[in-house]
Amino acid sequence: MNSKKKPSLVKKELKPEQPESLKIETAEGIAHITSDKNPLQPERLIRTKATLFEGGGGKEFKDDLPEGFAEKLNQLLEQRDEILKRDHTKEELEANQKAIHELSRQVIIEAQPKRKPFFSTYSSNSMLTFWKALLTTETKTDEGLTSIAIRYKDTWQFDWERGKPNNEAILFFLRCISEYRQTKRPNIKINMSEWKQLRKTERATPYKELASEIDKLYYASAYLNSKKVRLITGIDIPKEGKTTYIEIGIHQEFAYECSKNLAFMYLSEAIYAINPKRNPHSIQMLLNIFSHIALNKTYCIPIKWLLSELALPTEEEVKANMGRHYKQKIIDPFQRDLNALCQTFNWKFVSGSDESWTEFKNGSIEISFINPHPHNAKIEQKNNGTGAQKTTAQVRKNNGTGAQKQRHRCAKP
Repeated sequence: MNSKKKPSLVKKELKPEQPESLKIETAEGIAHITSDKNPLQPERLIRTKATLFEGGGGKEFKDDLPEGFAEKLNQLLEQRDEILKRDHTKEELEANQKAIHELSRQVIIEAQPKRKPFFSTYSSNSMLTFWKALLTTETKTDEGLTSIAIRYKDTWQFDWERGKPNNEAILFFLRCISEYRQTKRPNIKINMSEWKQLRKTERATPYKELASEIDKLYYASAYLNSKKVRLITGIDIPKEGKTTYIEIGIHQEFAYECSKNLAFMYLSEAIYAINPKRNPHSIQMLLNIFSHIALNKTYCIPIKWLLSELALPTEEEVKANMGRHYKQKIIDPFQRDLNALCQTFNWKFVSGSDESWTEFKNGSIEISFINPHPHNAKIEQKNNGTGAQKTTAQVRKNNGTGAQKQRHRCAKP
């Protein structure tokens, strides 16, 4: 088999880690001139004090300063003036310098924007089929390893020339697609320190190992409804200063398929921290729950539909080959992997229960977000704080699937 020759990504011109002309009007400017890497220059603070606190370019920054910062800084600068006017020791000057540095450090900490726990990504039927195929266990055929998923009118198939990428590589690619949706840049670069924080793990995967797993996407043959689609153009591990990145190029064929999708959903960043070895169905479960909410504008989800989207044994398989142990084979794994998402939402039965298979499969669950995205919070507000729309509203004809025609009513909690 002829192997493809992988093109490398075009190296981008790297920006200096700390620009020389950094303005003092910004929080980064104060951090720059008072950092350990740069000699403290209080005279620059003195020269620009008027700009900082008396209008001009620094007025906007003044409005964002922590309470009392301007007064404290003025006191320290006046104290420095007094020290310089008289005989002083080196220790006195260093103590003043240290106080200014500590004050500026607090400004930077307080000025940093809080990280949003949600991100948006495509939620069309085609894209949900794409992720379902990537997360499906590969099967061995005469031609090699294959993963395939069929979801109503769409089919995605992957033929793995160098094996299927692991779940971390798939989640990394999910992050890249989310970034592409926002920026439309063909080259997506992810900071590996931030990635480690998203994964919530102390033992990070070595960069080259993760890149090697992502690289399998380059060699894979992907097909959407029998049409071949290239996924990525290459991969690189650039470094800027002490920061390491993994950068991938989104192929224009896959970018075109993405750009055709108008539907999108807000996903919780908790998806990146899921351990697929402990909870093999949680990633797919989270994708489908958020997609269902985005499409149907309701937090009430039919269990039968959600089960159809997961790689759990079917009712027929359990009946024929597993001694009808529905609780051990379907109900318990379903609830275990749903409970693993407890950092994102709480859930409860609004109809049915886990007491019997019949009650379970015909039941519905209601999602209640712990820290909802504003878009999802509006849905909850319209629904009077419940998952069911005004407790009696119908879920759309398709129940979030695009295919099911029967109607489903959420029972009153």
